[in-house]
This record gives sequence, C-alpha cells and structure tokens, in this order.
Amino acid sequence: MKGKNWSVLVIAGTLAILGFFAGITAYIDPLFHYHAPLEKYSYPLNDERYQNDGIVKHFEYDAIITGSSMCENFLPSEFDTYWGTKSIKVALAGGSFCEESRLVRLALERNPQVRYVLCSLDYSAMILDKDSVFEPELQPYYLYDNNPFNDVQYLLNKEILMTKVYDVVHLTHIHVDTTSFDEYAYAEAVFNEYEWEDAPCTEQPLTDEEHGILMENIRQNITETANAYPNVTFYYFFTPYSIGYWNMLYYRGELNKYLAAERCVIKELLECSNIKLYSFTNNFELTCDMDNYMDLAHFGSWVNR
Repeated sequence: MKGKNWSVLVIAGTLAILGFFAGITAYIDPLFHYHAPLEKYSYPLNDERYQNDGIVKHFEYDAIITGSSMCENFLPSEFDTYWGTKSIKVALAGGSFCEESRLVRLALERNPQVRYVLCSLDYSAMILDKDSVFEPELQPYYLYDNNPFNDVQYLLNKEILMTKVYDVVHLTHIHVDTTSFDEYAYAEAVFNEYEWEDAPCTEQPLTDEEHGILMENIRQNITETANAYPNVTFYYFFTPYSIGYWNMLYYRGELNKYLAAERCVIKELLECSNIKLYSFTNNFELTCDMDNYMDLAHFGSWVNR
C-alpha cells in the first residue's frame, strides 16, 4: 500500500472512531445539551453546573426553583402541590446572582409557559460584581453558548464518555430510575461546633463604591429580568442565615454594612409589582437554634419545607 493511501486510511479510520464515540455521547446526551432524557434510559442528576443549562432548555415545566445551595433541599413536588405547577429545580452551589439570572433568563426565553420563579437572595452574594461567577476557570462555557464548534469539548471528552455516559448506561442496566428533582442535589448534614467570636472590630459602613456594585448587581440580575417578564411572578427570599453568621458579621465590623445593603435590595425589588419578597431572618426560633443548621448559613431540609 502506498504511503499516501495509508495516510488517508489512517485519517479516515481515526475520524470514524472519533465520530462513533461522539455519536454515542450526542445520542445518550447525559448533560441534556441536545435533547431531553430519552425515555428508555435512566439519567442521574448529579452535576448542577453541567446539567442545569440543558434542563432549562429541554425539559417540560412551568415553574423554576433556583438560587444558591440554600435551594438545593426544596422539594419541587411540594411546590407543585401548592402552586399547581410542573416545576424544575436548578440550584447552583455557590451561585452568584449573575449565574442564577443567566439560568432564569434562558428558561424564560426558551419557555413561554413559565409562571413562577422561586429564588434565594444570599447576603454573601449581594456585594459582588454584576458579572461575578463561582470559580470561573471551572465553568463549562462551551455548554452555555451557541457555538456548535466548541461542542467538541463535550462530544470528544473522555471523562464525559467514561463517567457520564457510562452512568446512564449502568443505571439503566440495573433498573434505577432517573433522579427526581426532589432528589437532585438534596443533602443532609449535621452542624459541627462553632467557635463564637469575642473580639469585635470597628463597624464599617456600606461605602459608595459598594453601594454602586450592589445596585448594578441587583438591577442587571434581578429587576431587569422581572421588568422584562411582567407576566411571571418572582418569589425571592432572603436566606435565613443562623445567628452564628450574624455574630461573625458583627465581630468583623460588617453587620451594619449588610443591613444597609439589605435595605437597598428591599427598596429596589419592591419597585417591581411582580416580585414577591420575603425574609425569615427575624424568625428567632429558627435562626437562633443551631440544630437547624449544617453550618453558619446552610439550614436543614425541614427549613426548606
């Protein structure tokens, strides 16, 4: 065989093999990048930043539960019972307002049936840049954009094939059902001992610069979306962090800063008639009982319920 023919054969064979594996990934599609779950397969929901984008694009729903890890223990089945909806849960551990807004915007653009959005407002995410994201170097941007050429990072990804695709095939083989949204990202933990601070720092005000960052964050990622979709009702709630968290802020000298930030958020959000805003911070039976918490901020599933 001549060298040229051999080279063509090798190249063709390599492309055929790569195409075969890419085809398997695209067909099974464990991240729902191209389609919703296939009925004959069982899909694990276990990777929020890789699967949420596909969920909001291709699943059927008319309500969204999103936000930070504070929303991971919500049960969409209960939400559906009370609101008469078919909801999805697409929480983001460590999620910023920008990340949450991107998901909500995408969902509303793709699905005109959406009636309700339930989302957390984390104090820790307020005074962040409006475009801030959690660990940007680890974000799978190739899944989020509309560029088909960088899908090669998904279709020819050995880890995706050997773990994500394999998990679908394996769960199907052993007859395990697709993960429900009640189970998706659901976790329980026990609170570990907390060492209370005892040396308070000088109180710091909310600076003009921080106020500007806060308002840009809120307007870009919350109120602009609410104003663009007046027929959607947005339920926002300040996450009821424990008394230990407020103790930490007090001894860092940041208590008044975050209370001032909260007032700004309340005033801005209540300008939107389709935003319903709630706070449970003054439910002291909840926030002062550390048995309700996994750490200073994360509460147990019974609080979500």
